[in-house]
Amino acid sequence: MILRLFFYLVQIAILAGIAVWFADHPGRVAVEWLDYRIDTSVGILFFFAILLTIFSILFYRLIRFVVRAPQRLRESRRRRRQRKGYRVLAEGMIAAAAGRPRAAARLAKRARALLDEPRLTLILSAQAAELNGDRAEAAACYQALRENPETELLGLRGSIAQARQTGDAARALELARRAREVRAQTPWVLETLFDLQVRARLWEGAQATLEERIRRRQVEGDAAARLKAAVFDARRAEAQATGDAESALSFARRAHEAAPGQPAIAAHLASLLFAADKARRARRTVEATWARTPHPDLLPPYRAANRADGALAWVQAVQMLASLAPGQPESRLALAGAALEAHLWGVARENLAPLLAADAPRDEAYGRACTLRAALEEGENADMASARHWRAEAAKAADPVWQCTGCGAVPDAWTPLCPRCGAFDSLTWHVPPEQRVAAPQADGLPPAPGTARPVSLAAPRPVSAAGS
Repeated sequence: MILRLFFYLVQIAILAGIAVWFADHPGRVAVEWLDYRIDTSVGILFFFAILLTIFSILFYRLIRFVVRAPQRLRESRRRRRQRKGYRVLAEGMIAAAAGRPRAAARLAKRARALLDEPRLTLILSAQAAELNGDRAEAAACYQALRENPETELLGLRGSIAQARQTGDAARALELARRAREVRAQTPWVLETLFDLQVRARLWEGAQATLEERIRRRQVEGDAAARLKAAVFDARRAEAQATGDAESALSFARRAHEAAPGQPAIAAHLASLLFAADKARRARRTVEATWARTPHPDLLPPYRAANRADGALAWVQAVQMLASLAPGQPESRLALAGAALEAHLWGVARENLAPLLAADAPRDEAYGRACTLRAALEEGENADMASARHWRAEAAKAADPVWQCTGCGAVPDAWTPLCPRCGAFDSLTWHVPPEQRVAAPQADGLPPAPGTARPVSLAAPRPVSAAGS
């Protein structure tokens, strides 16, 4: 504020100085033009020169205003039209998000008429066409978006979704590869490409895409390790199917290195090691995984690797295995099963007792423990009533299974791809939620033979198929 005041004072002082100088040095100027003569002072001439300059500037601005008036009028109309168009576009987006296809289509048409912004109006038009089921119109909009470098990725995403809906996997894969060329750093691009590659069983390409996702930190930690293991296991299965045992063993090793706690993958590696006459390594593989994650899938390859053909030899092998995870339900179940086979009734009863106690949790081990207890009562005492009781208890429970988290399918064994919906790495080992057993009321007393344990079943829930 002070600087501005100082500036104004300096200007006034300069003008005053000029005026004083002209007053002290008036001078004379004579102008003769045609029959006229003008005599005046230099100060007056300078004053009229300034006035003439000011009037000239004002006259120029007036002429420019008149000349540019039509252009300003057109610009004003264009801005009003643009504001209206953006308002209509916003209303159309809201209508599309709210699932109002007719309103969205009508507003998209108005937005196209008001706006000269094909990038925005095409997006709304495509959404409206999708809502109305007009696939041809939506495809045309996506194609137009793909022709503009700024909106190509958006058009590719819409076209990929359309191709997948129509089952054209080859077209979707081609478009996904183009999307990677356009902008690979966008997470959905590599995720979609990876999903399409695994569904097409292009495992080498899927592995390269997964490595790129990990390198770009789009997937990290346990999720990255699990996906790597599943891809390597899929390549193991492919090599094994073609008879390439060496490659199958190499891929199985890499899968196990990526996820050493995955029991199904460890079982595959142990089986291949045993087939390659490496029984000792097969046993170590199973034992290392059992110490991390005890699982029944590990028992068949472990028995083969130990060459435990006899029942007593198998009991000794399982005792070694169970000592790596003592007290775990799977260890107790494995020991009980081996002891029943060898008619070691006391060992079986000792290991089943903690799993069937009144205060024991009704978890993944309960149903299998009831089945083994029924076999124990029938084999040791020929107590058919007690055996029926325990079989009835086992029927009320449910065994853990490999189940797809996407569609609910229950395959016989773990595989990288769900055999029903094709989802990748979607199988988890658990008791299906709709079949879990509620814990009984604690009364401190074991169930009497022939008396049903107070167990309730959750209401069954329908399993809905979900695509990826």
